[in-house]
Amino acid sequence: MTDRKPAPPEKHMAKLTIAYRDYVMPVAEATKVIQCMEKAERYMFRYRSEEQGGALHHIWSEDPLISMQMISHDTYLQGKFTGQPDDS
Repeated sequence: MTDRKPAPPEKHMAKLTIAYRDYVMPVAEATKVIQCMEKAERYMFRYRSEEQGGALHHIWSEDPLISMQMISHDTYLQGKFTGQPDDS
């Protein structure tokens, strides 16, 4: 038997909103995602027929659609308990 105690739960979790969808993860990991996205460039592919010159790939600088908000551990637990919403 071990004398190790389980790690206490994080006091807060991070809610990341990326392109209008919300995701929850530990704050340290969410901070890494935000830092990575700060360096990201926007990409878009446009299909064009061969007669129009073929496909176009566009890359440019644009602020990403991402934000972070803290939620309490209690809010996180309630969300885990209720699970995926019913669409009815």
